[in-house]
Amino acid sequence: MCYLPAAEILNLPVQVLDELEQLDLVCLDDIELMAQSPEWEEALFDLINRMRESGNSLLLAASVSPEAMAVKLPDLRSRLAWGPVFQLQPLSDAEKLEALRIRAGLRGLELPDNVADYLIRHYPRDLFGLFERLEVLDTAAMAMQRRLTVPFVKSVLDDIDS
Repeated sequence: MCYLPAAEILNLPVQVLDELEQLDLVCLDDIELMAQSPEWEEALFDLINRMRESGNSLLLAASVSPEAMAVKLPDLRSRLAWGPVFQLQPLSDAEKLEALRIRAGLRGLELPDNVADYLIRHYPRDLFGLFERLEVLDTAAMAMQRRLTVPFVKSVLDDIDS
């Protein structure tokens, strides 16, 4: 598996995409940035074809739909429309709370409603950050043999956030 954000590879030679078709899964993020260069468009087009021939999976992500992308290579535009296209929406706070509860349950951690609400109200709401805090809390709760309470969460997270 390989994850490549376009913003981080565009300053590299396009050959960075060579032989990726040997991997089971390749994920390219922000591919709309590749549309700014004919050389990168061609390299992406070739990778899509090689991945299809190999039978391995390719996941492409962009901030716009394939139709809205400023792609100049017509064959690349058609390749981008080959597979299913999904538009992801940000999670609501209620959905983030549900995701936290599910993640806590998978870890065998009881997450009381008041603690989950506290996390959403007092810390950044990005899911990655919330999951990181949950992991810290799980580790601390196990080490100290404590249940999750708001005072416990405050003491643990205030120590790491300061």
